[in-house]
Amino acid sequence: MKRSLTEQRQTYREPEDGELDCRVEFRTRQDTPSPGGGTQPIYTSTFKTWGKFRQVSGSAYLHSMQVQETITHTVVIRYRRVTNDMEAVIDGSVYRVMRAGAMNGEKNFVYIELKELGAETPDDPPPGLSHSTFYGGYNGSAR
Repeated sequence: MKRSLTEQRQTYREPEDGELDCRVEFRTRQDTPSPGGGTQPIYTSTFKTWGKFRQVSGSAYLHSMQVQETITHTVVIRYRRVTNDMEAVIDGSVYRVMRAGAMNGEKNFVYIELKELGAETPDDPPPGLSHSTFYGGYNGSAR
């Protein structure tokens, strides 16, 4: 497929129809003191949207590790106000927004770089990994 001259000048290709196929929930987290000591999170300013969710390449991950701003995934959504004090929840996993900005300088889409924090409920395995050797041996049986 040949790209037009305007597409060649842009840094990122905008998603086409059907590429925004992943449900993403964005939320702002605020830690407040809990009565028993420690902190408890309170989530405000939440919204759900469709996005194009991708894992970064190995070289991009290593380069982000060198500058101590680890980027593990990216997501592209239709233009919404997203800041770096937000979290994204995708399929039960939580990601911290590291950087967000208008894609190609236009306000059609937002390109967001994420850092994976882990499962939303740390005691539960991520979806699809209940039979993993990491979560309880071979099919849940101990050797």
